[in-house]
Amino acid sequence: MALGDYTSRTEAVRETVQAATDNGWLLAPEYEWDDFDCGGGEIHIPIYARPVSE
Repeated sequence: MALGDYTSRTEAVRETVQAATDNGWLLAPEYEWDDFDCGGGEIHIPIYARPVSE
């Protein structure tokens, strides 16, 4: 996600979490996230398919 598209990192993460969970994905724990400083900055958050319980 590009941080420059949001007013704060918190808002960016909140929207990403909402979008991922609404679509059935799980986000990796925060220690697996990567921050990149490329002007506006980016956060790469790995996502995983939610396990299917039977």
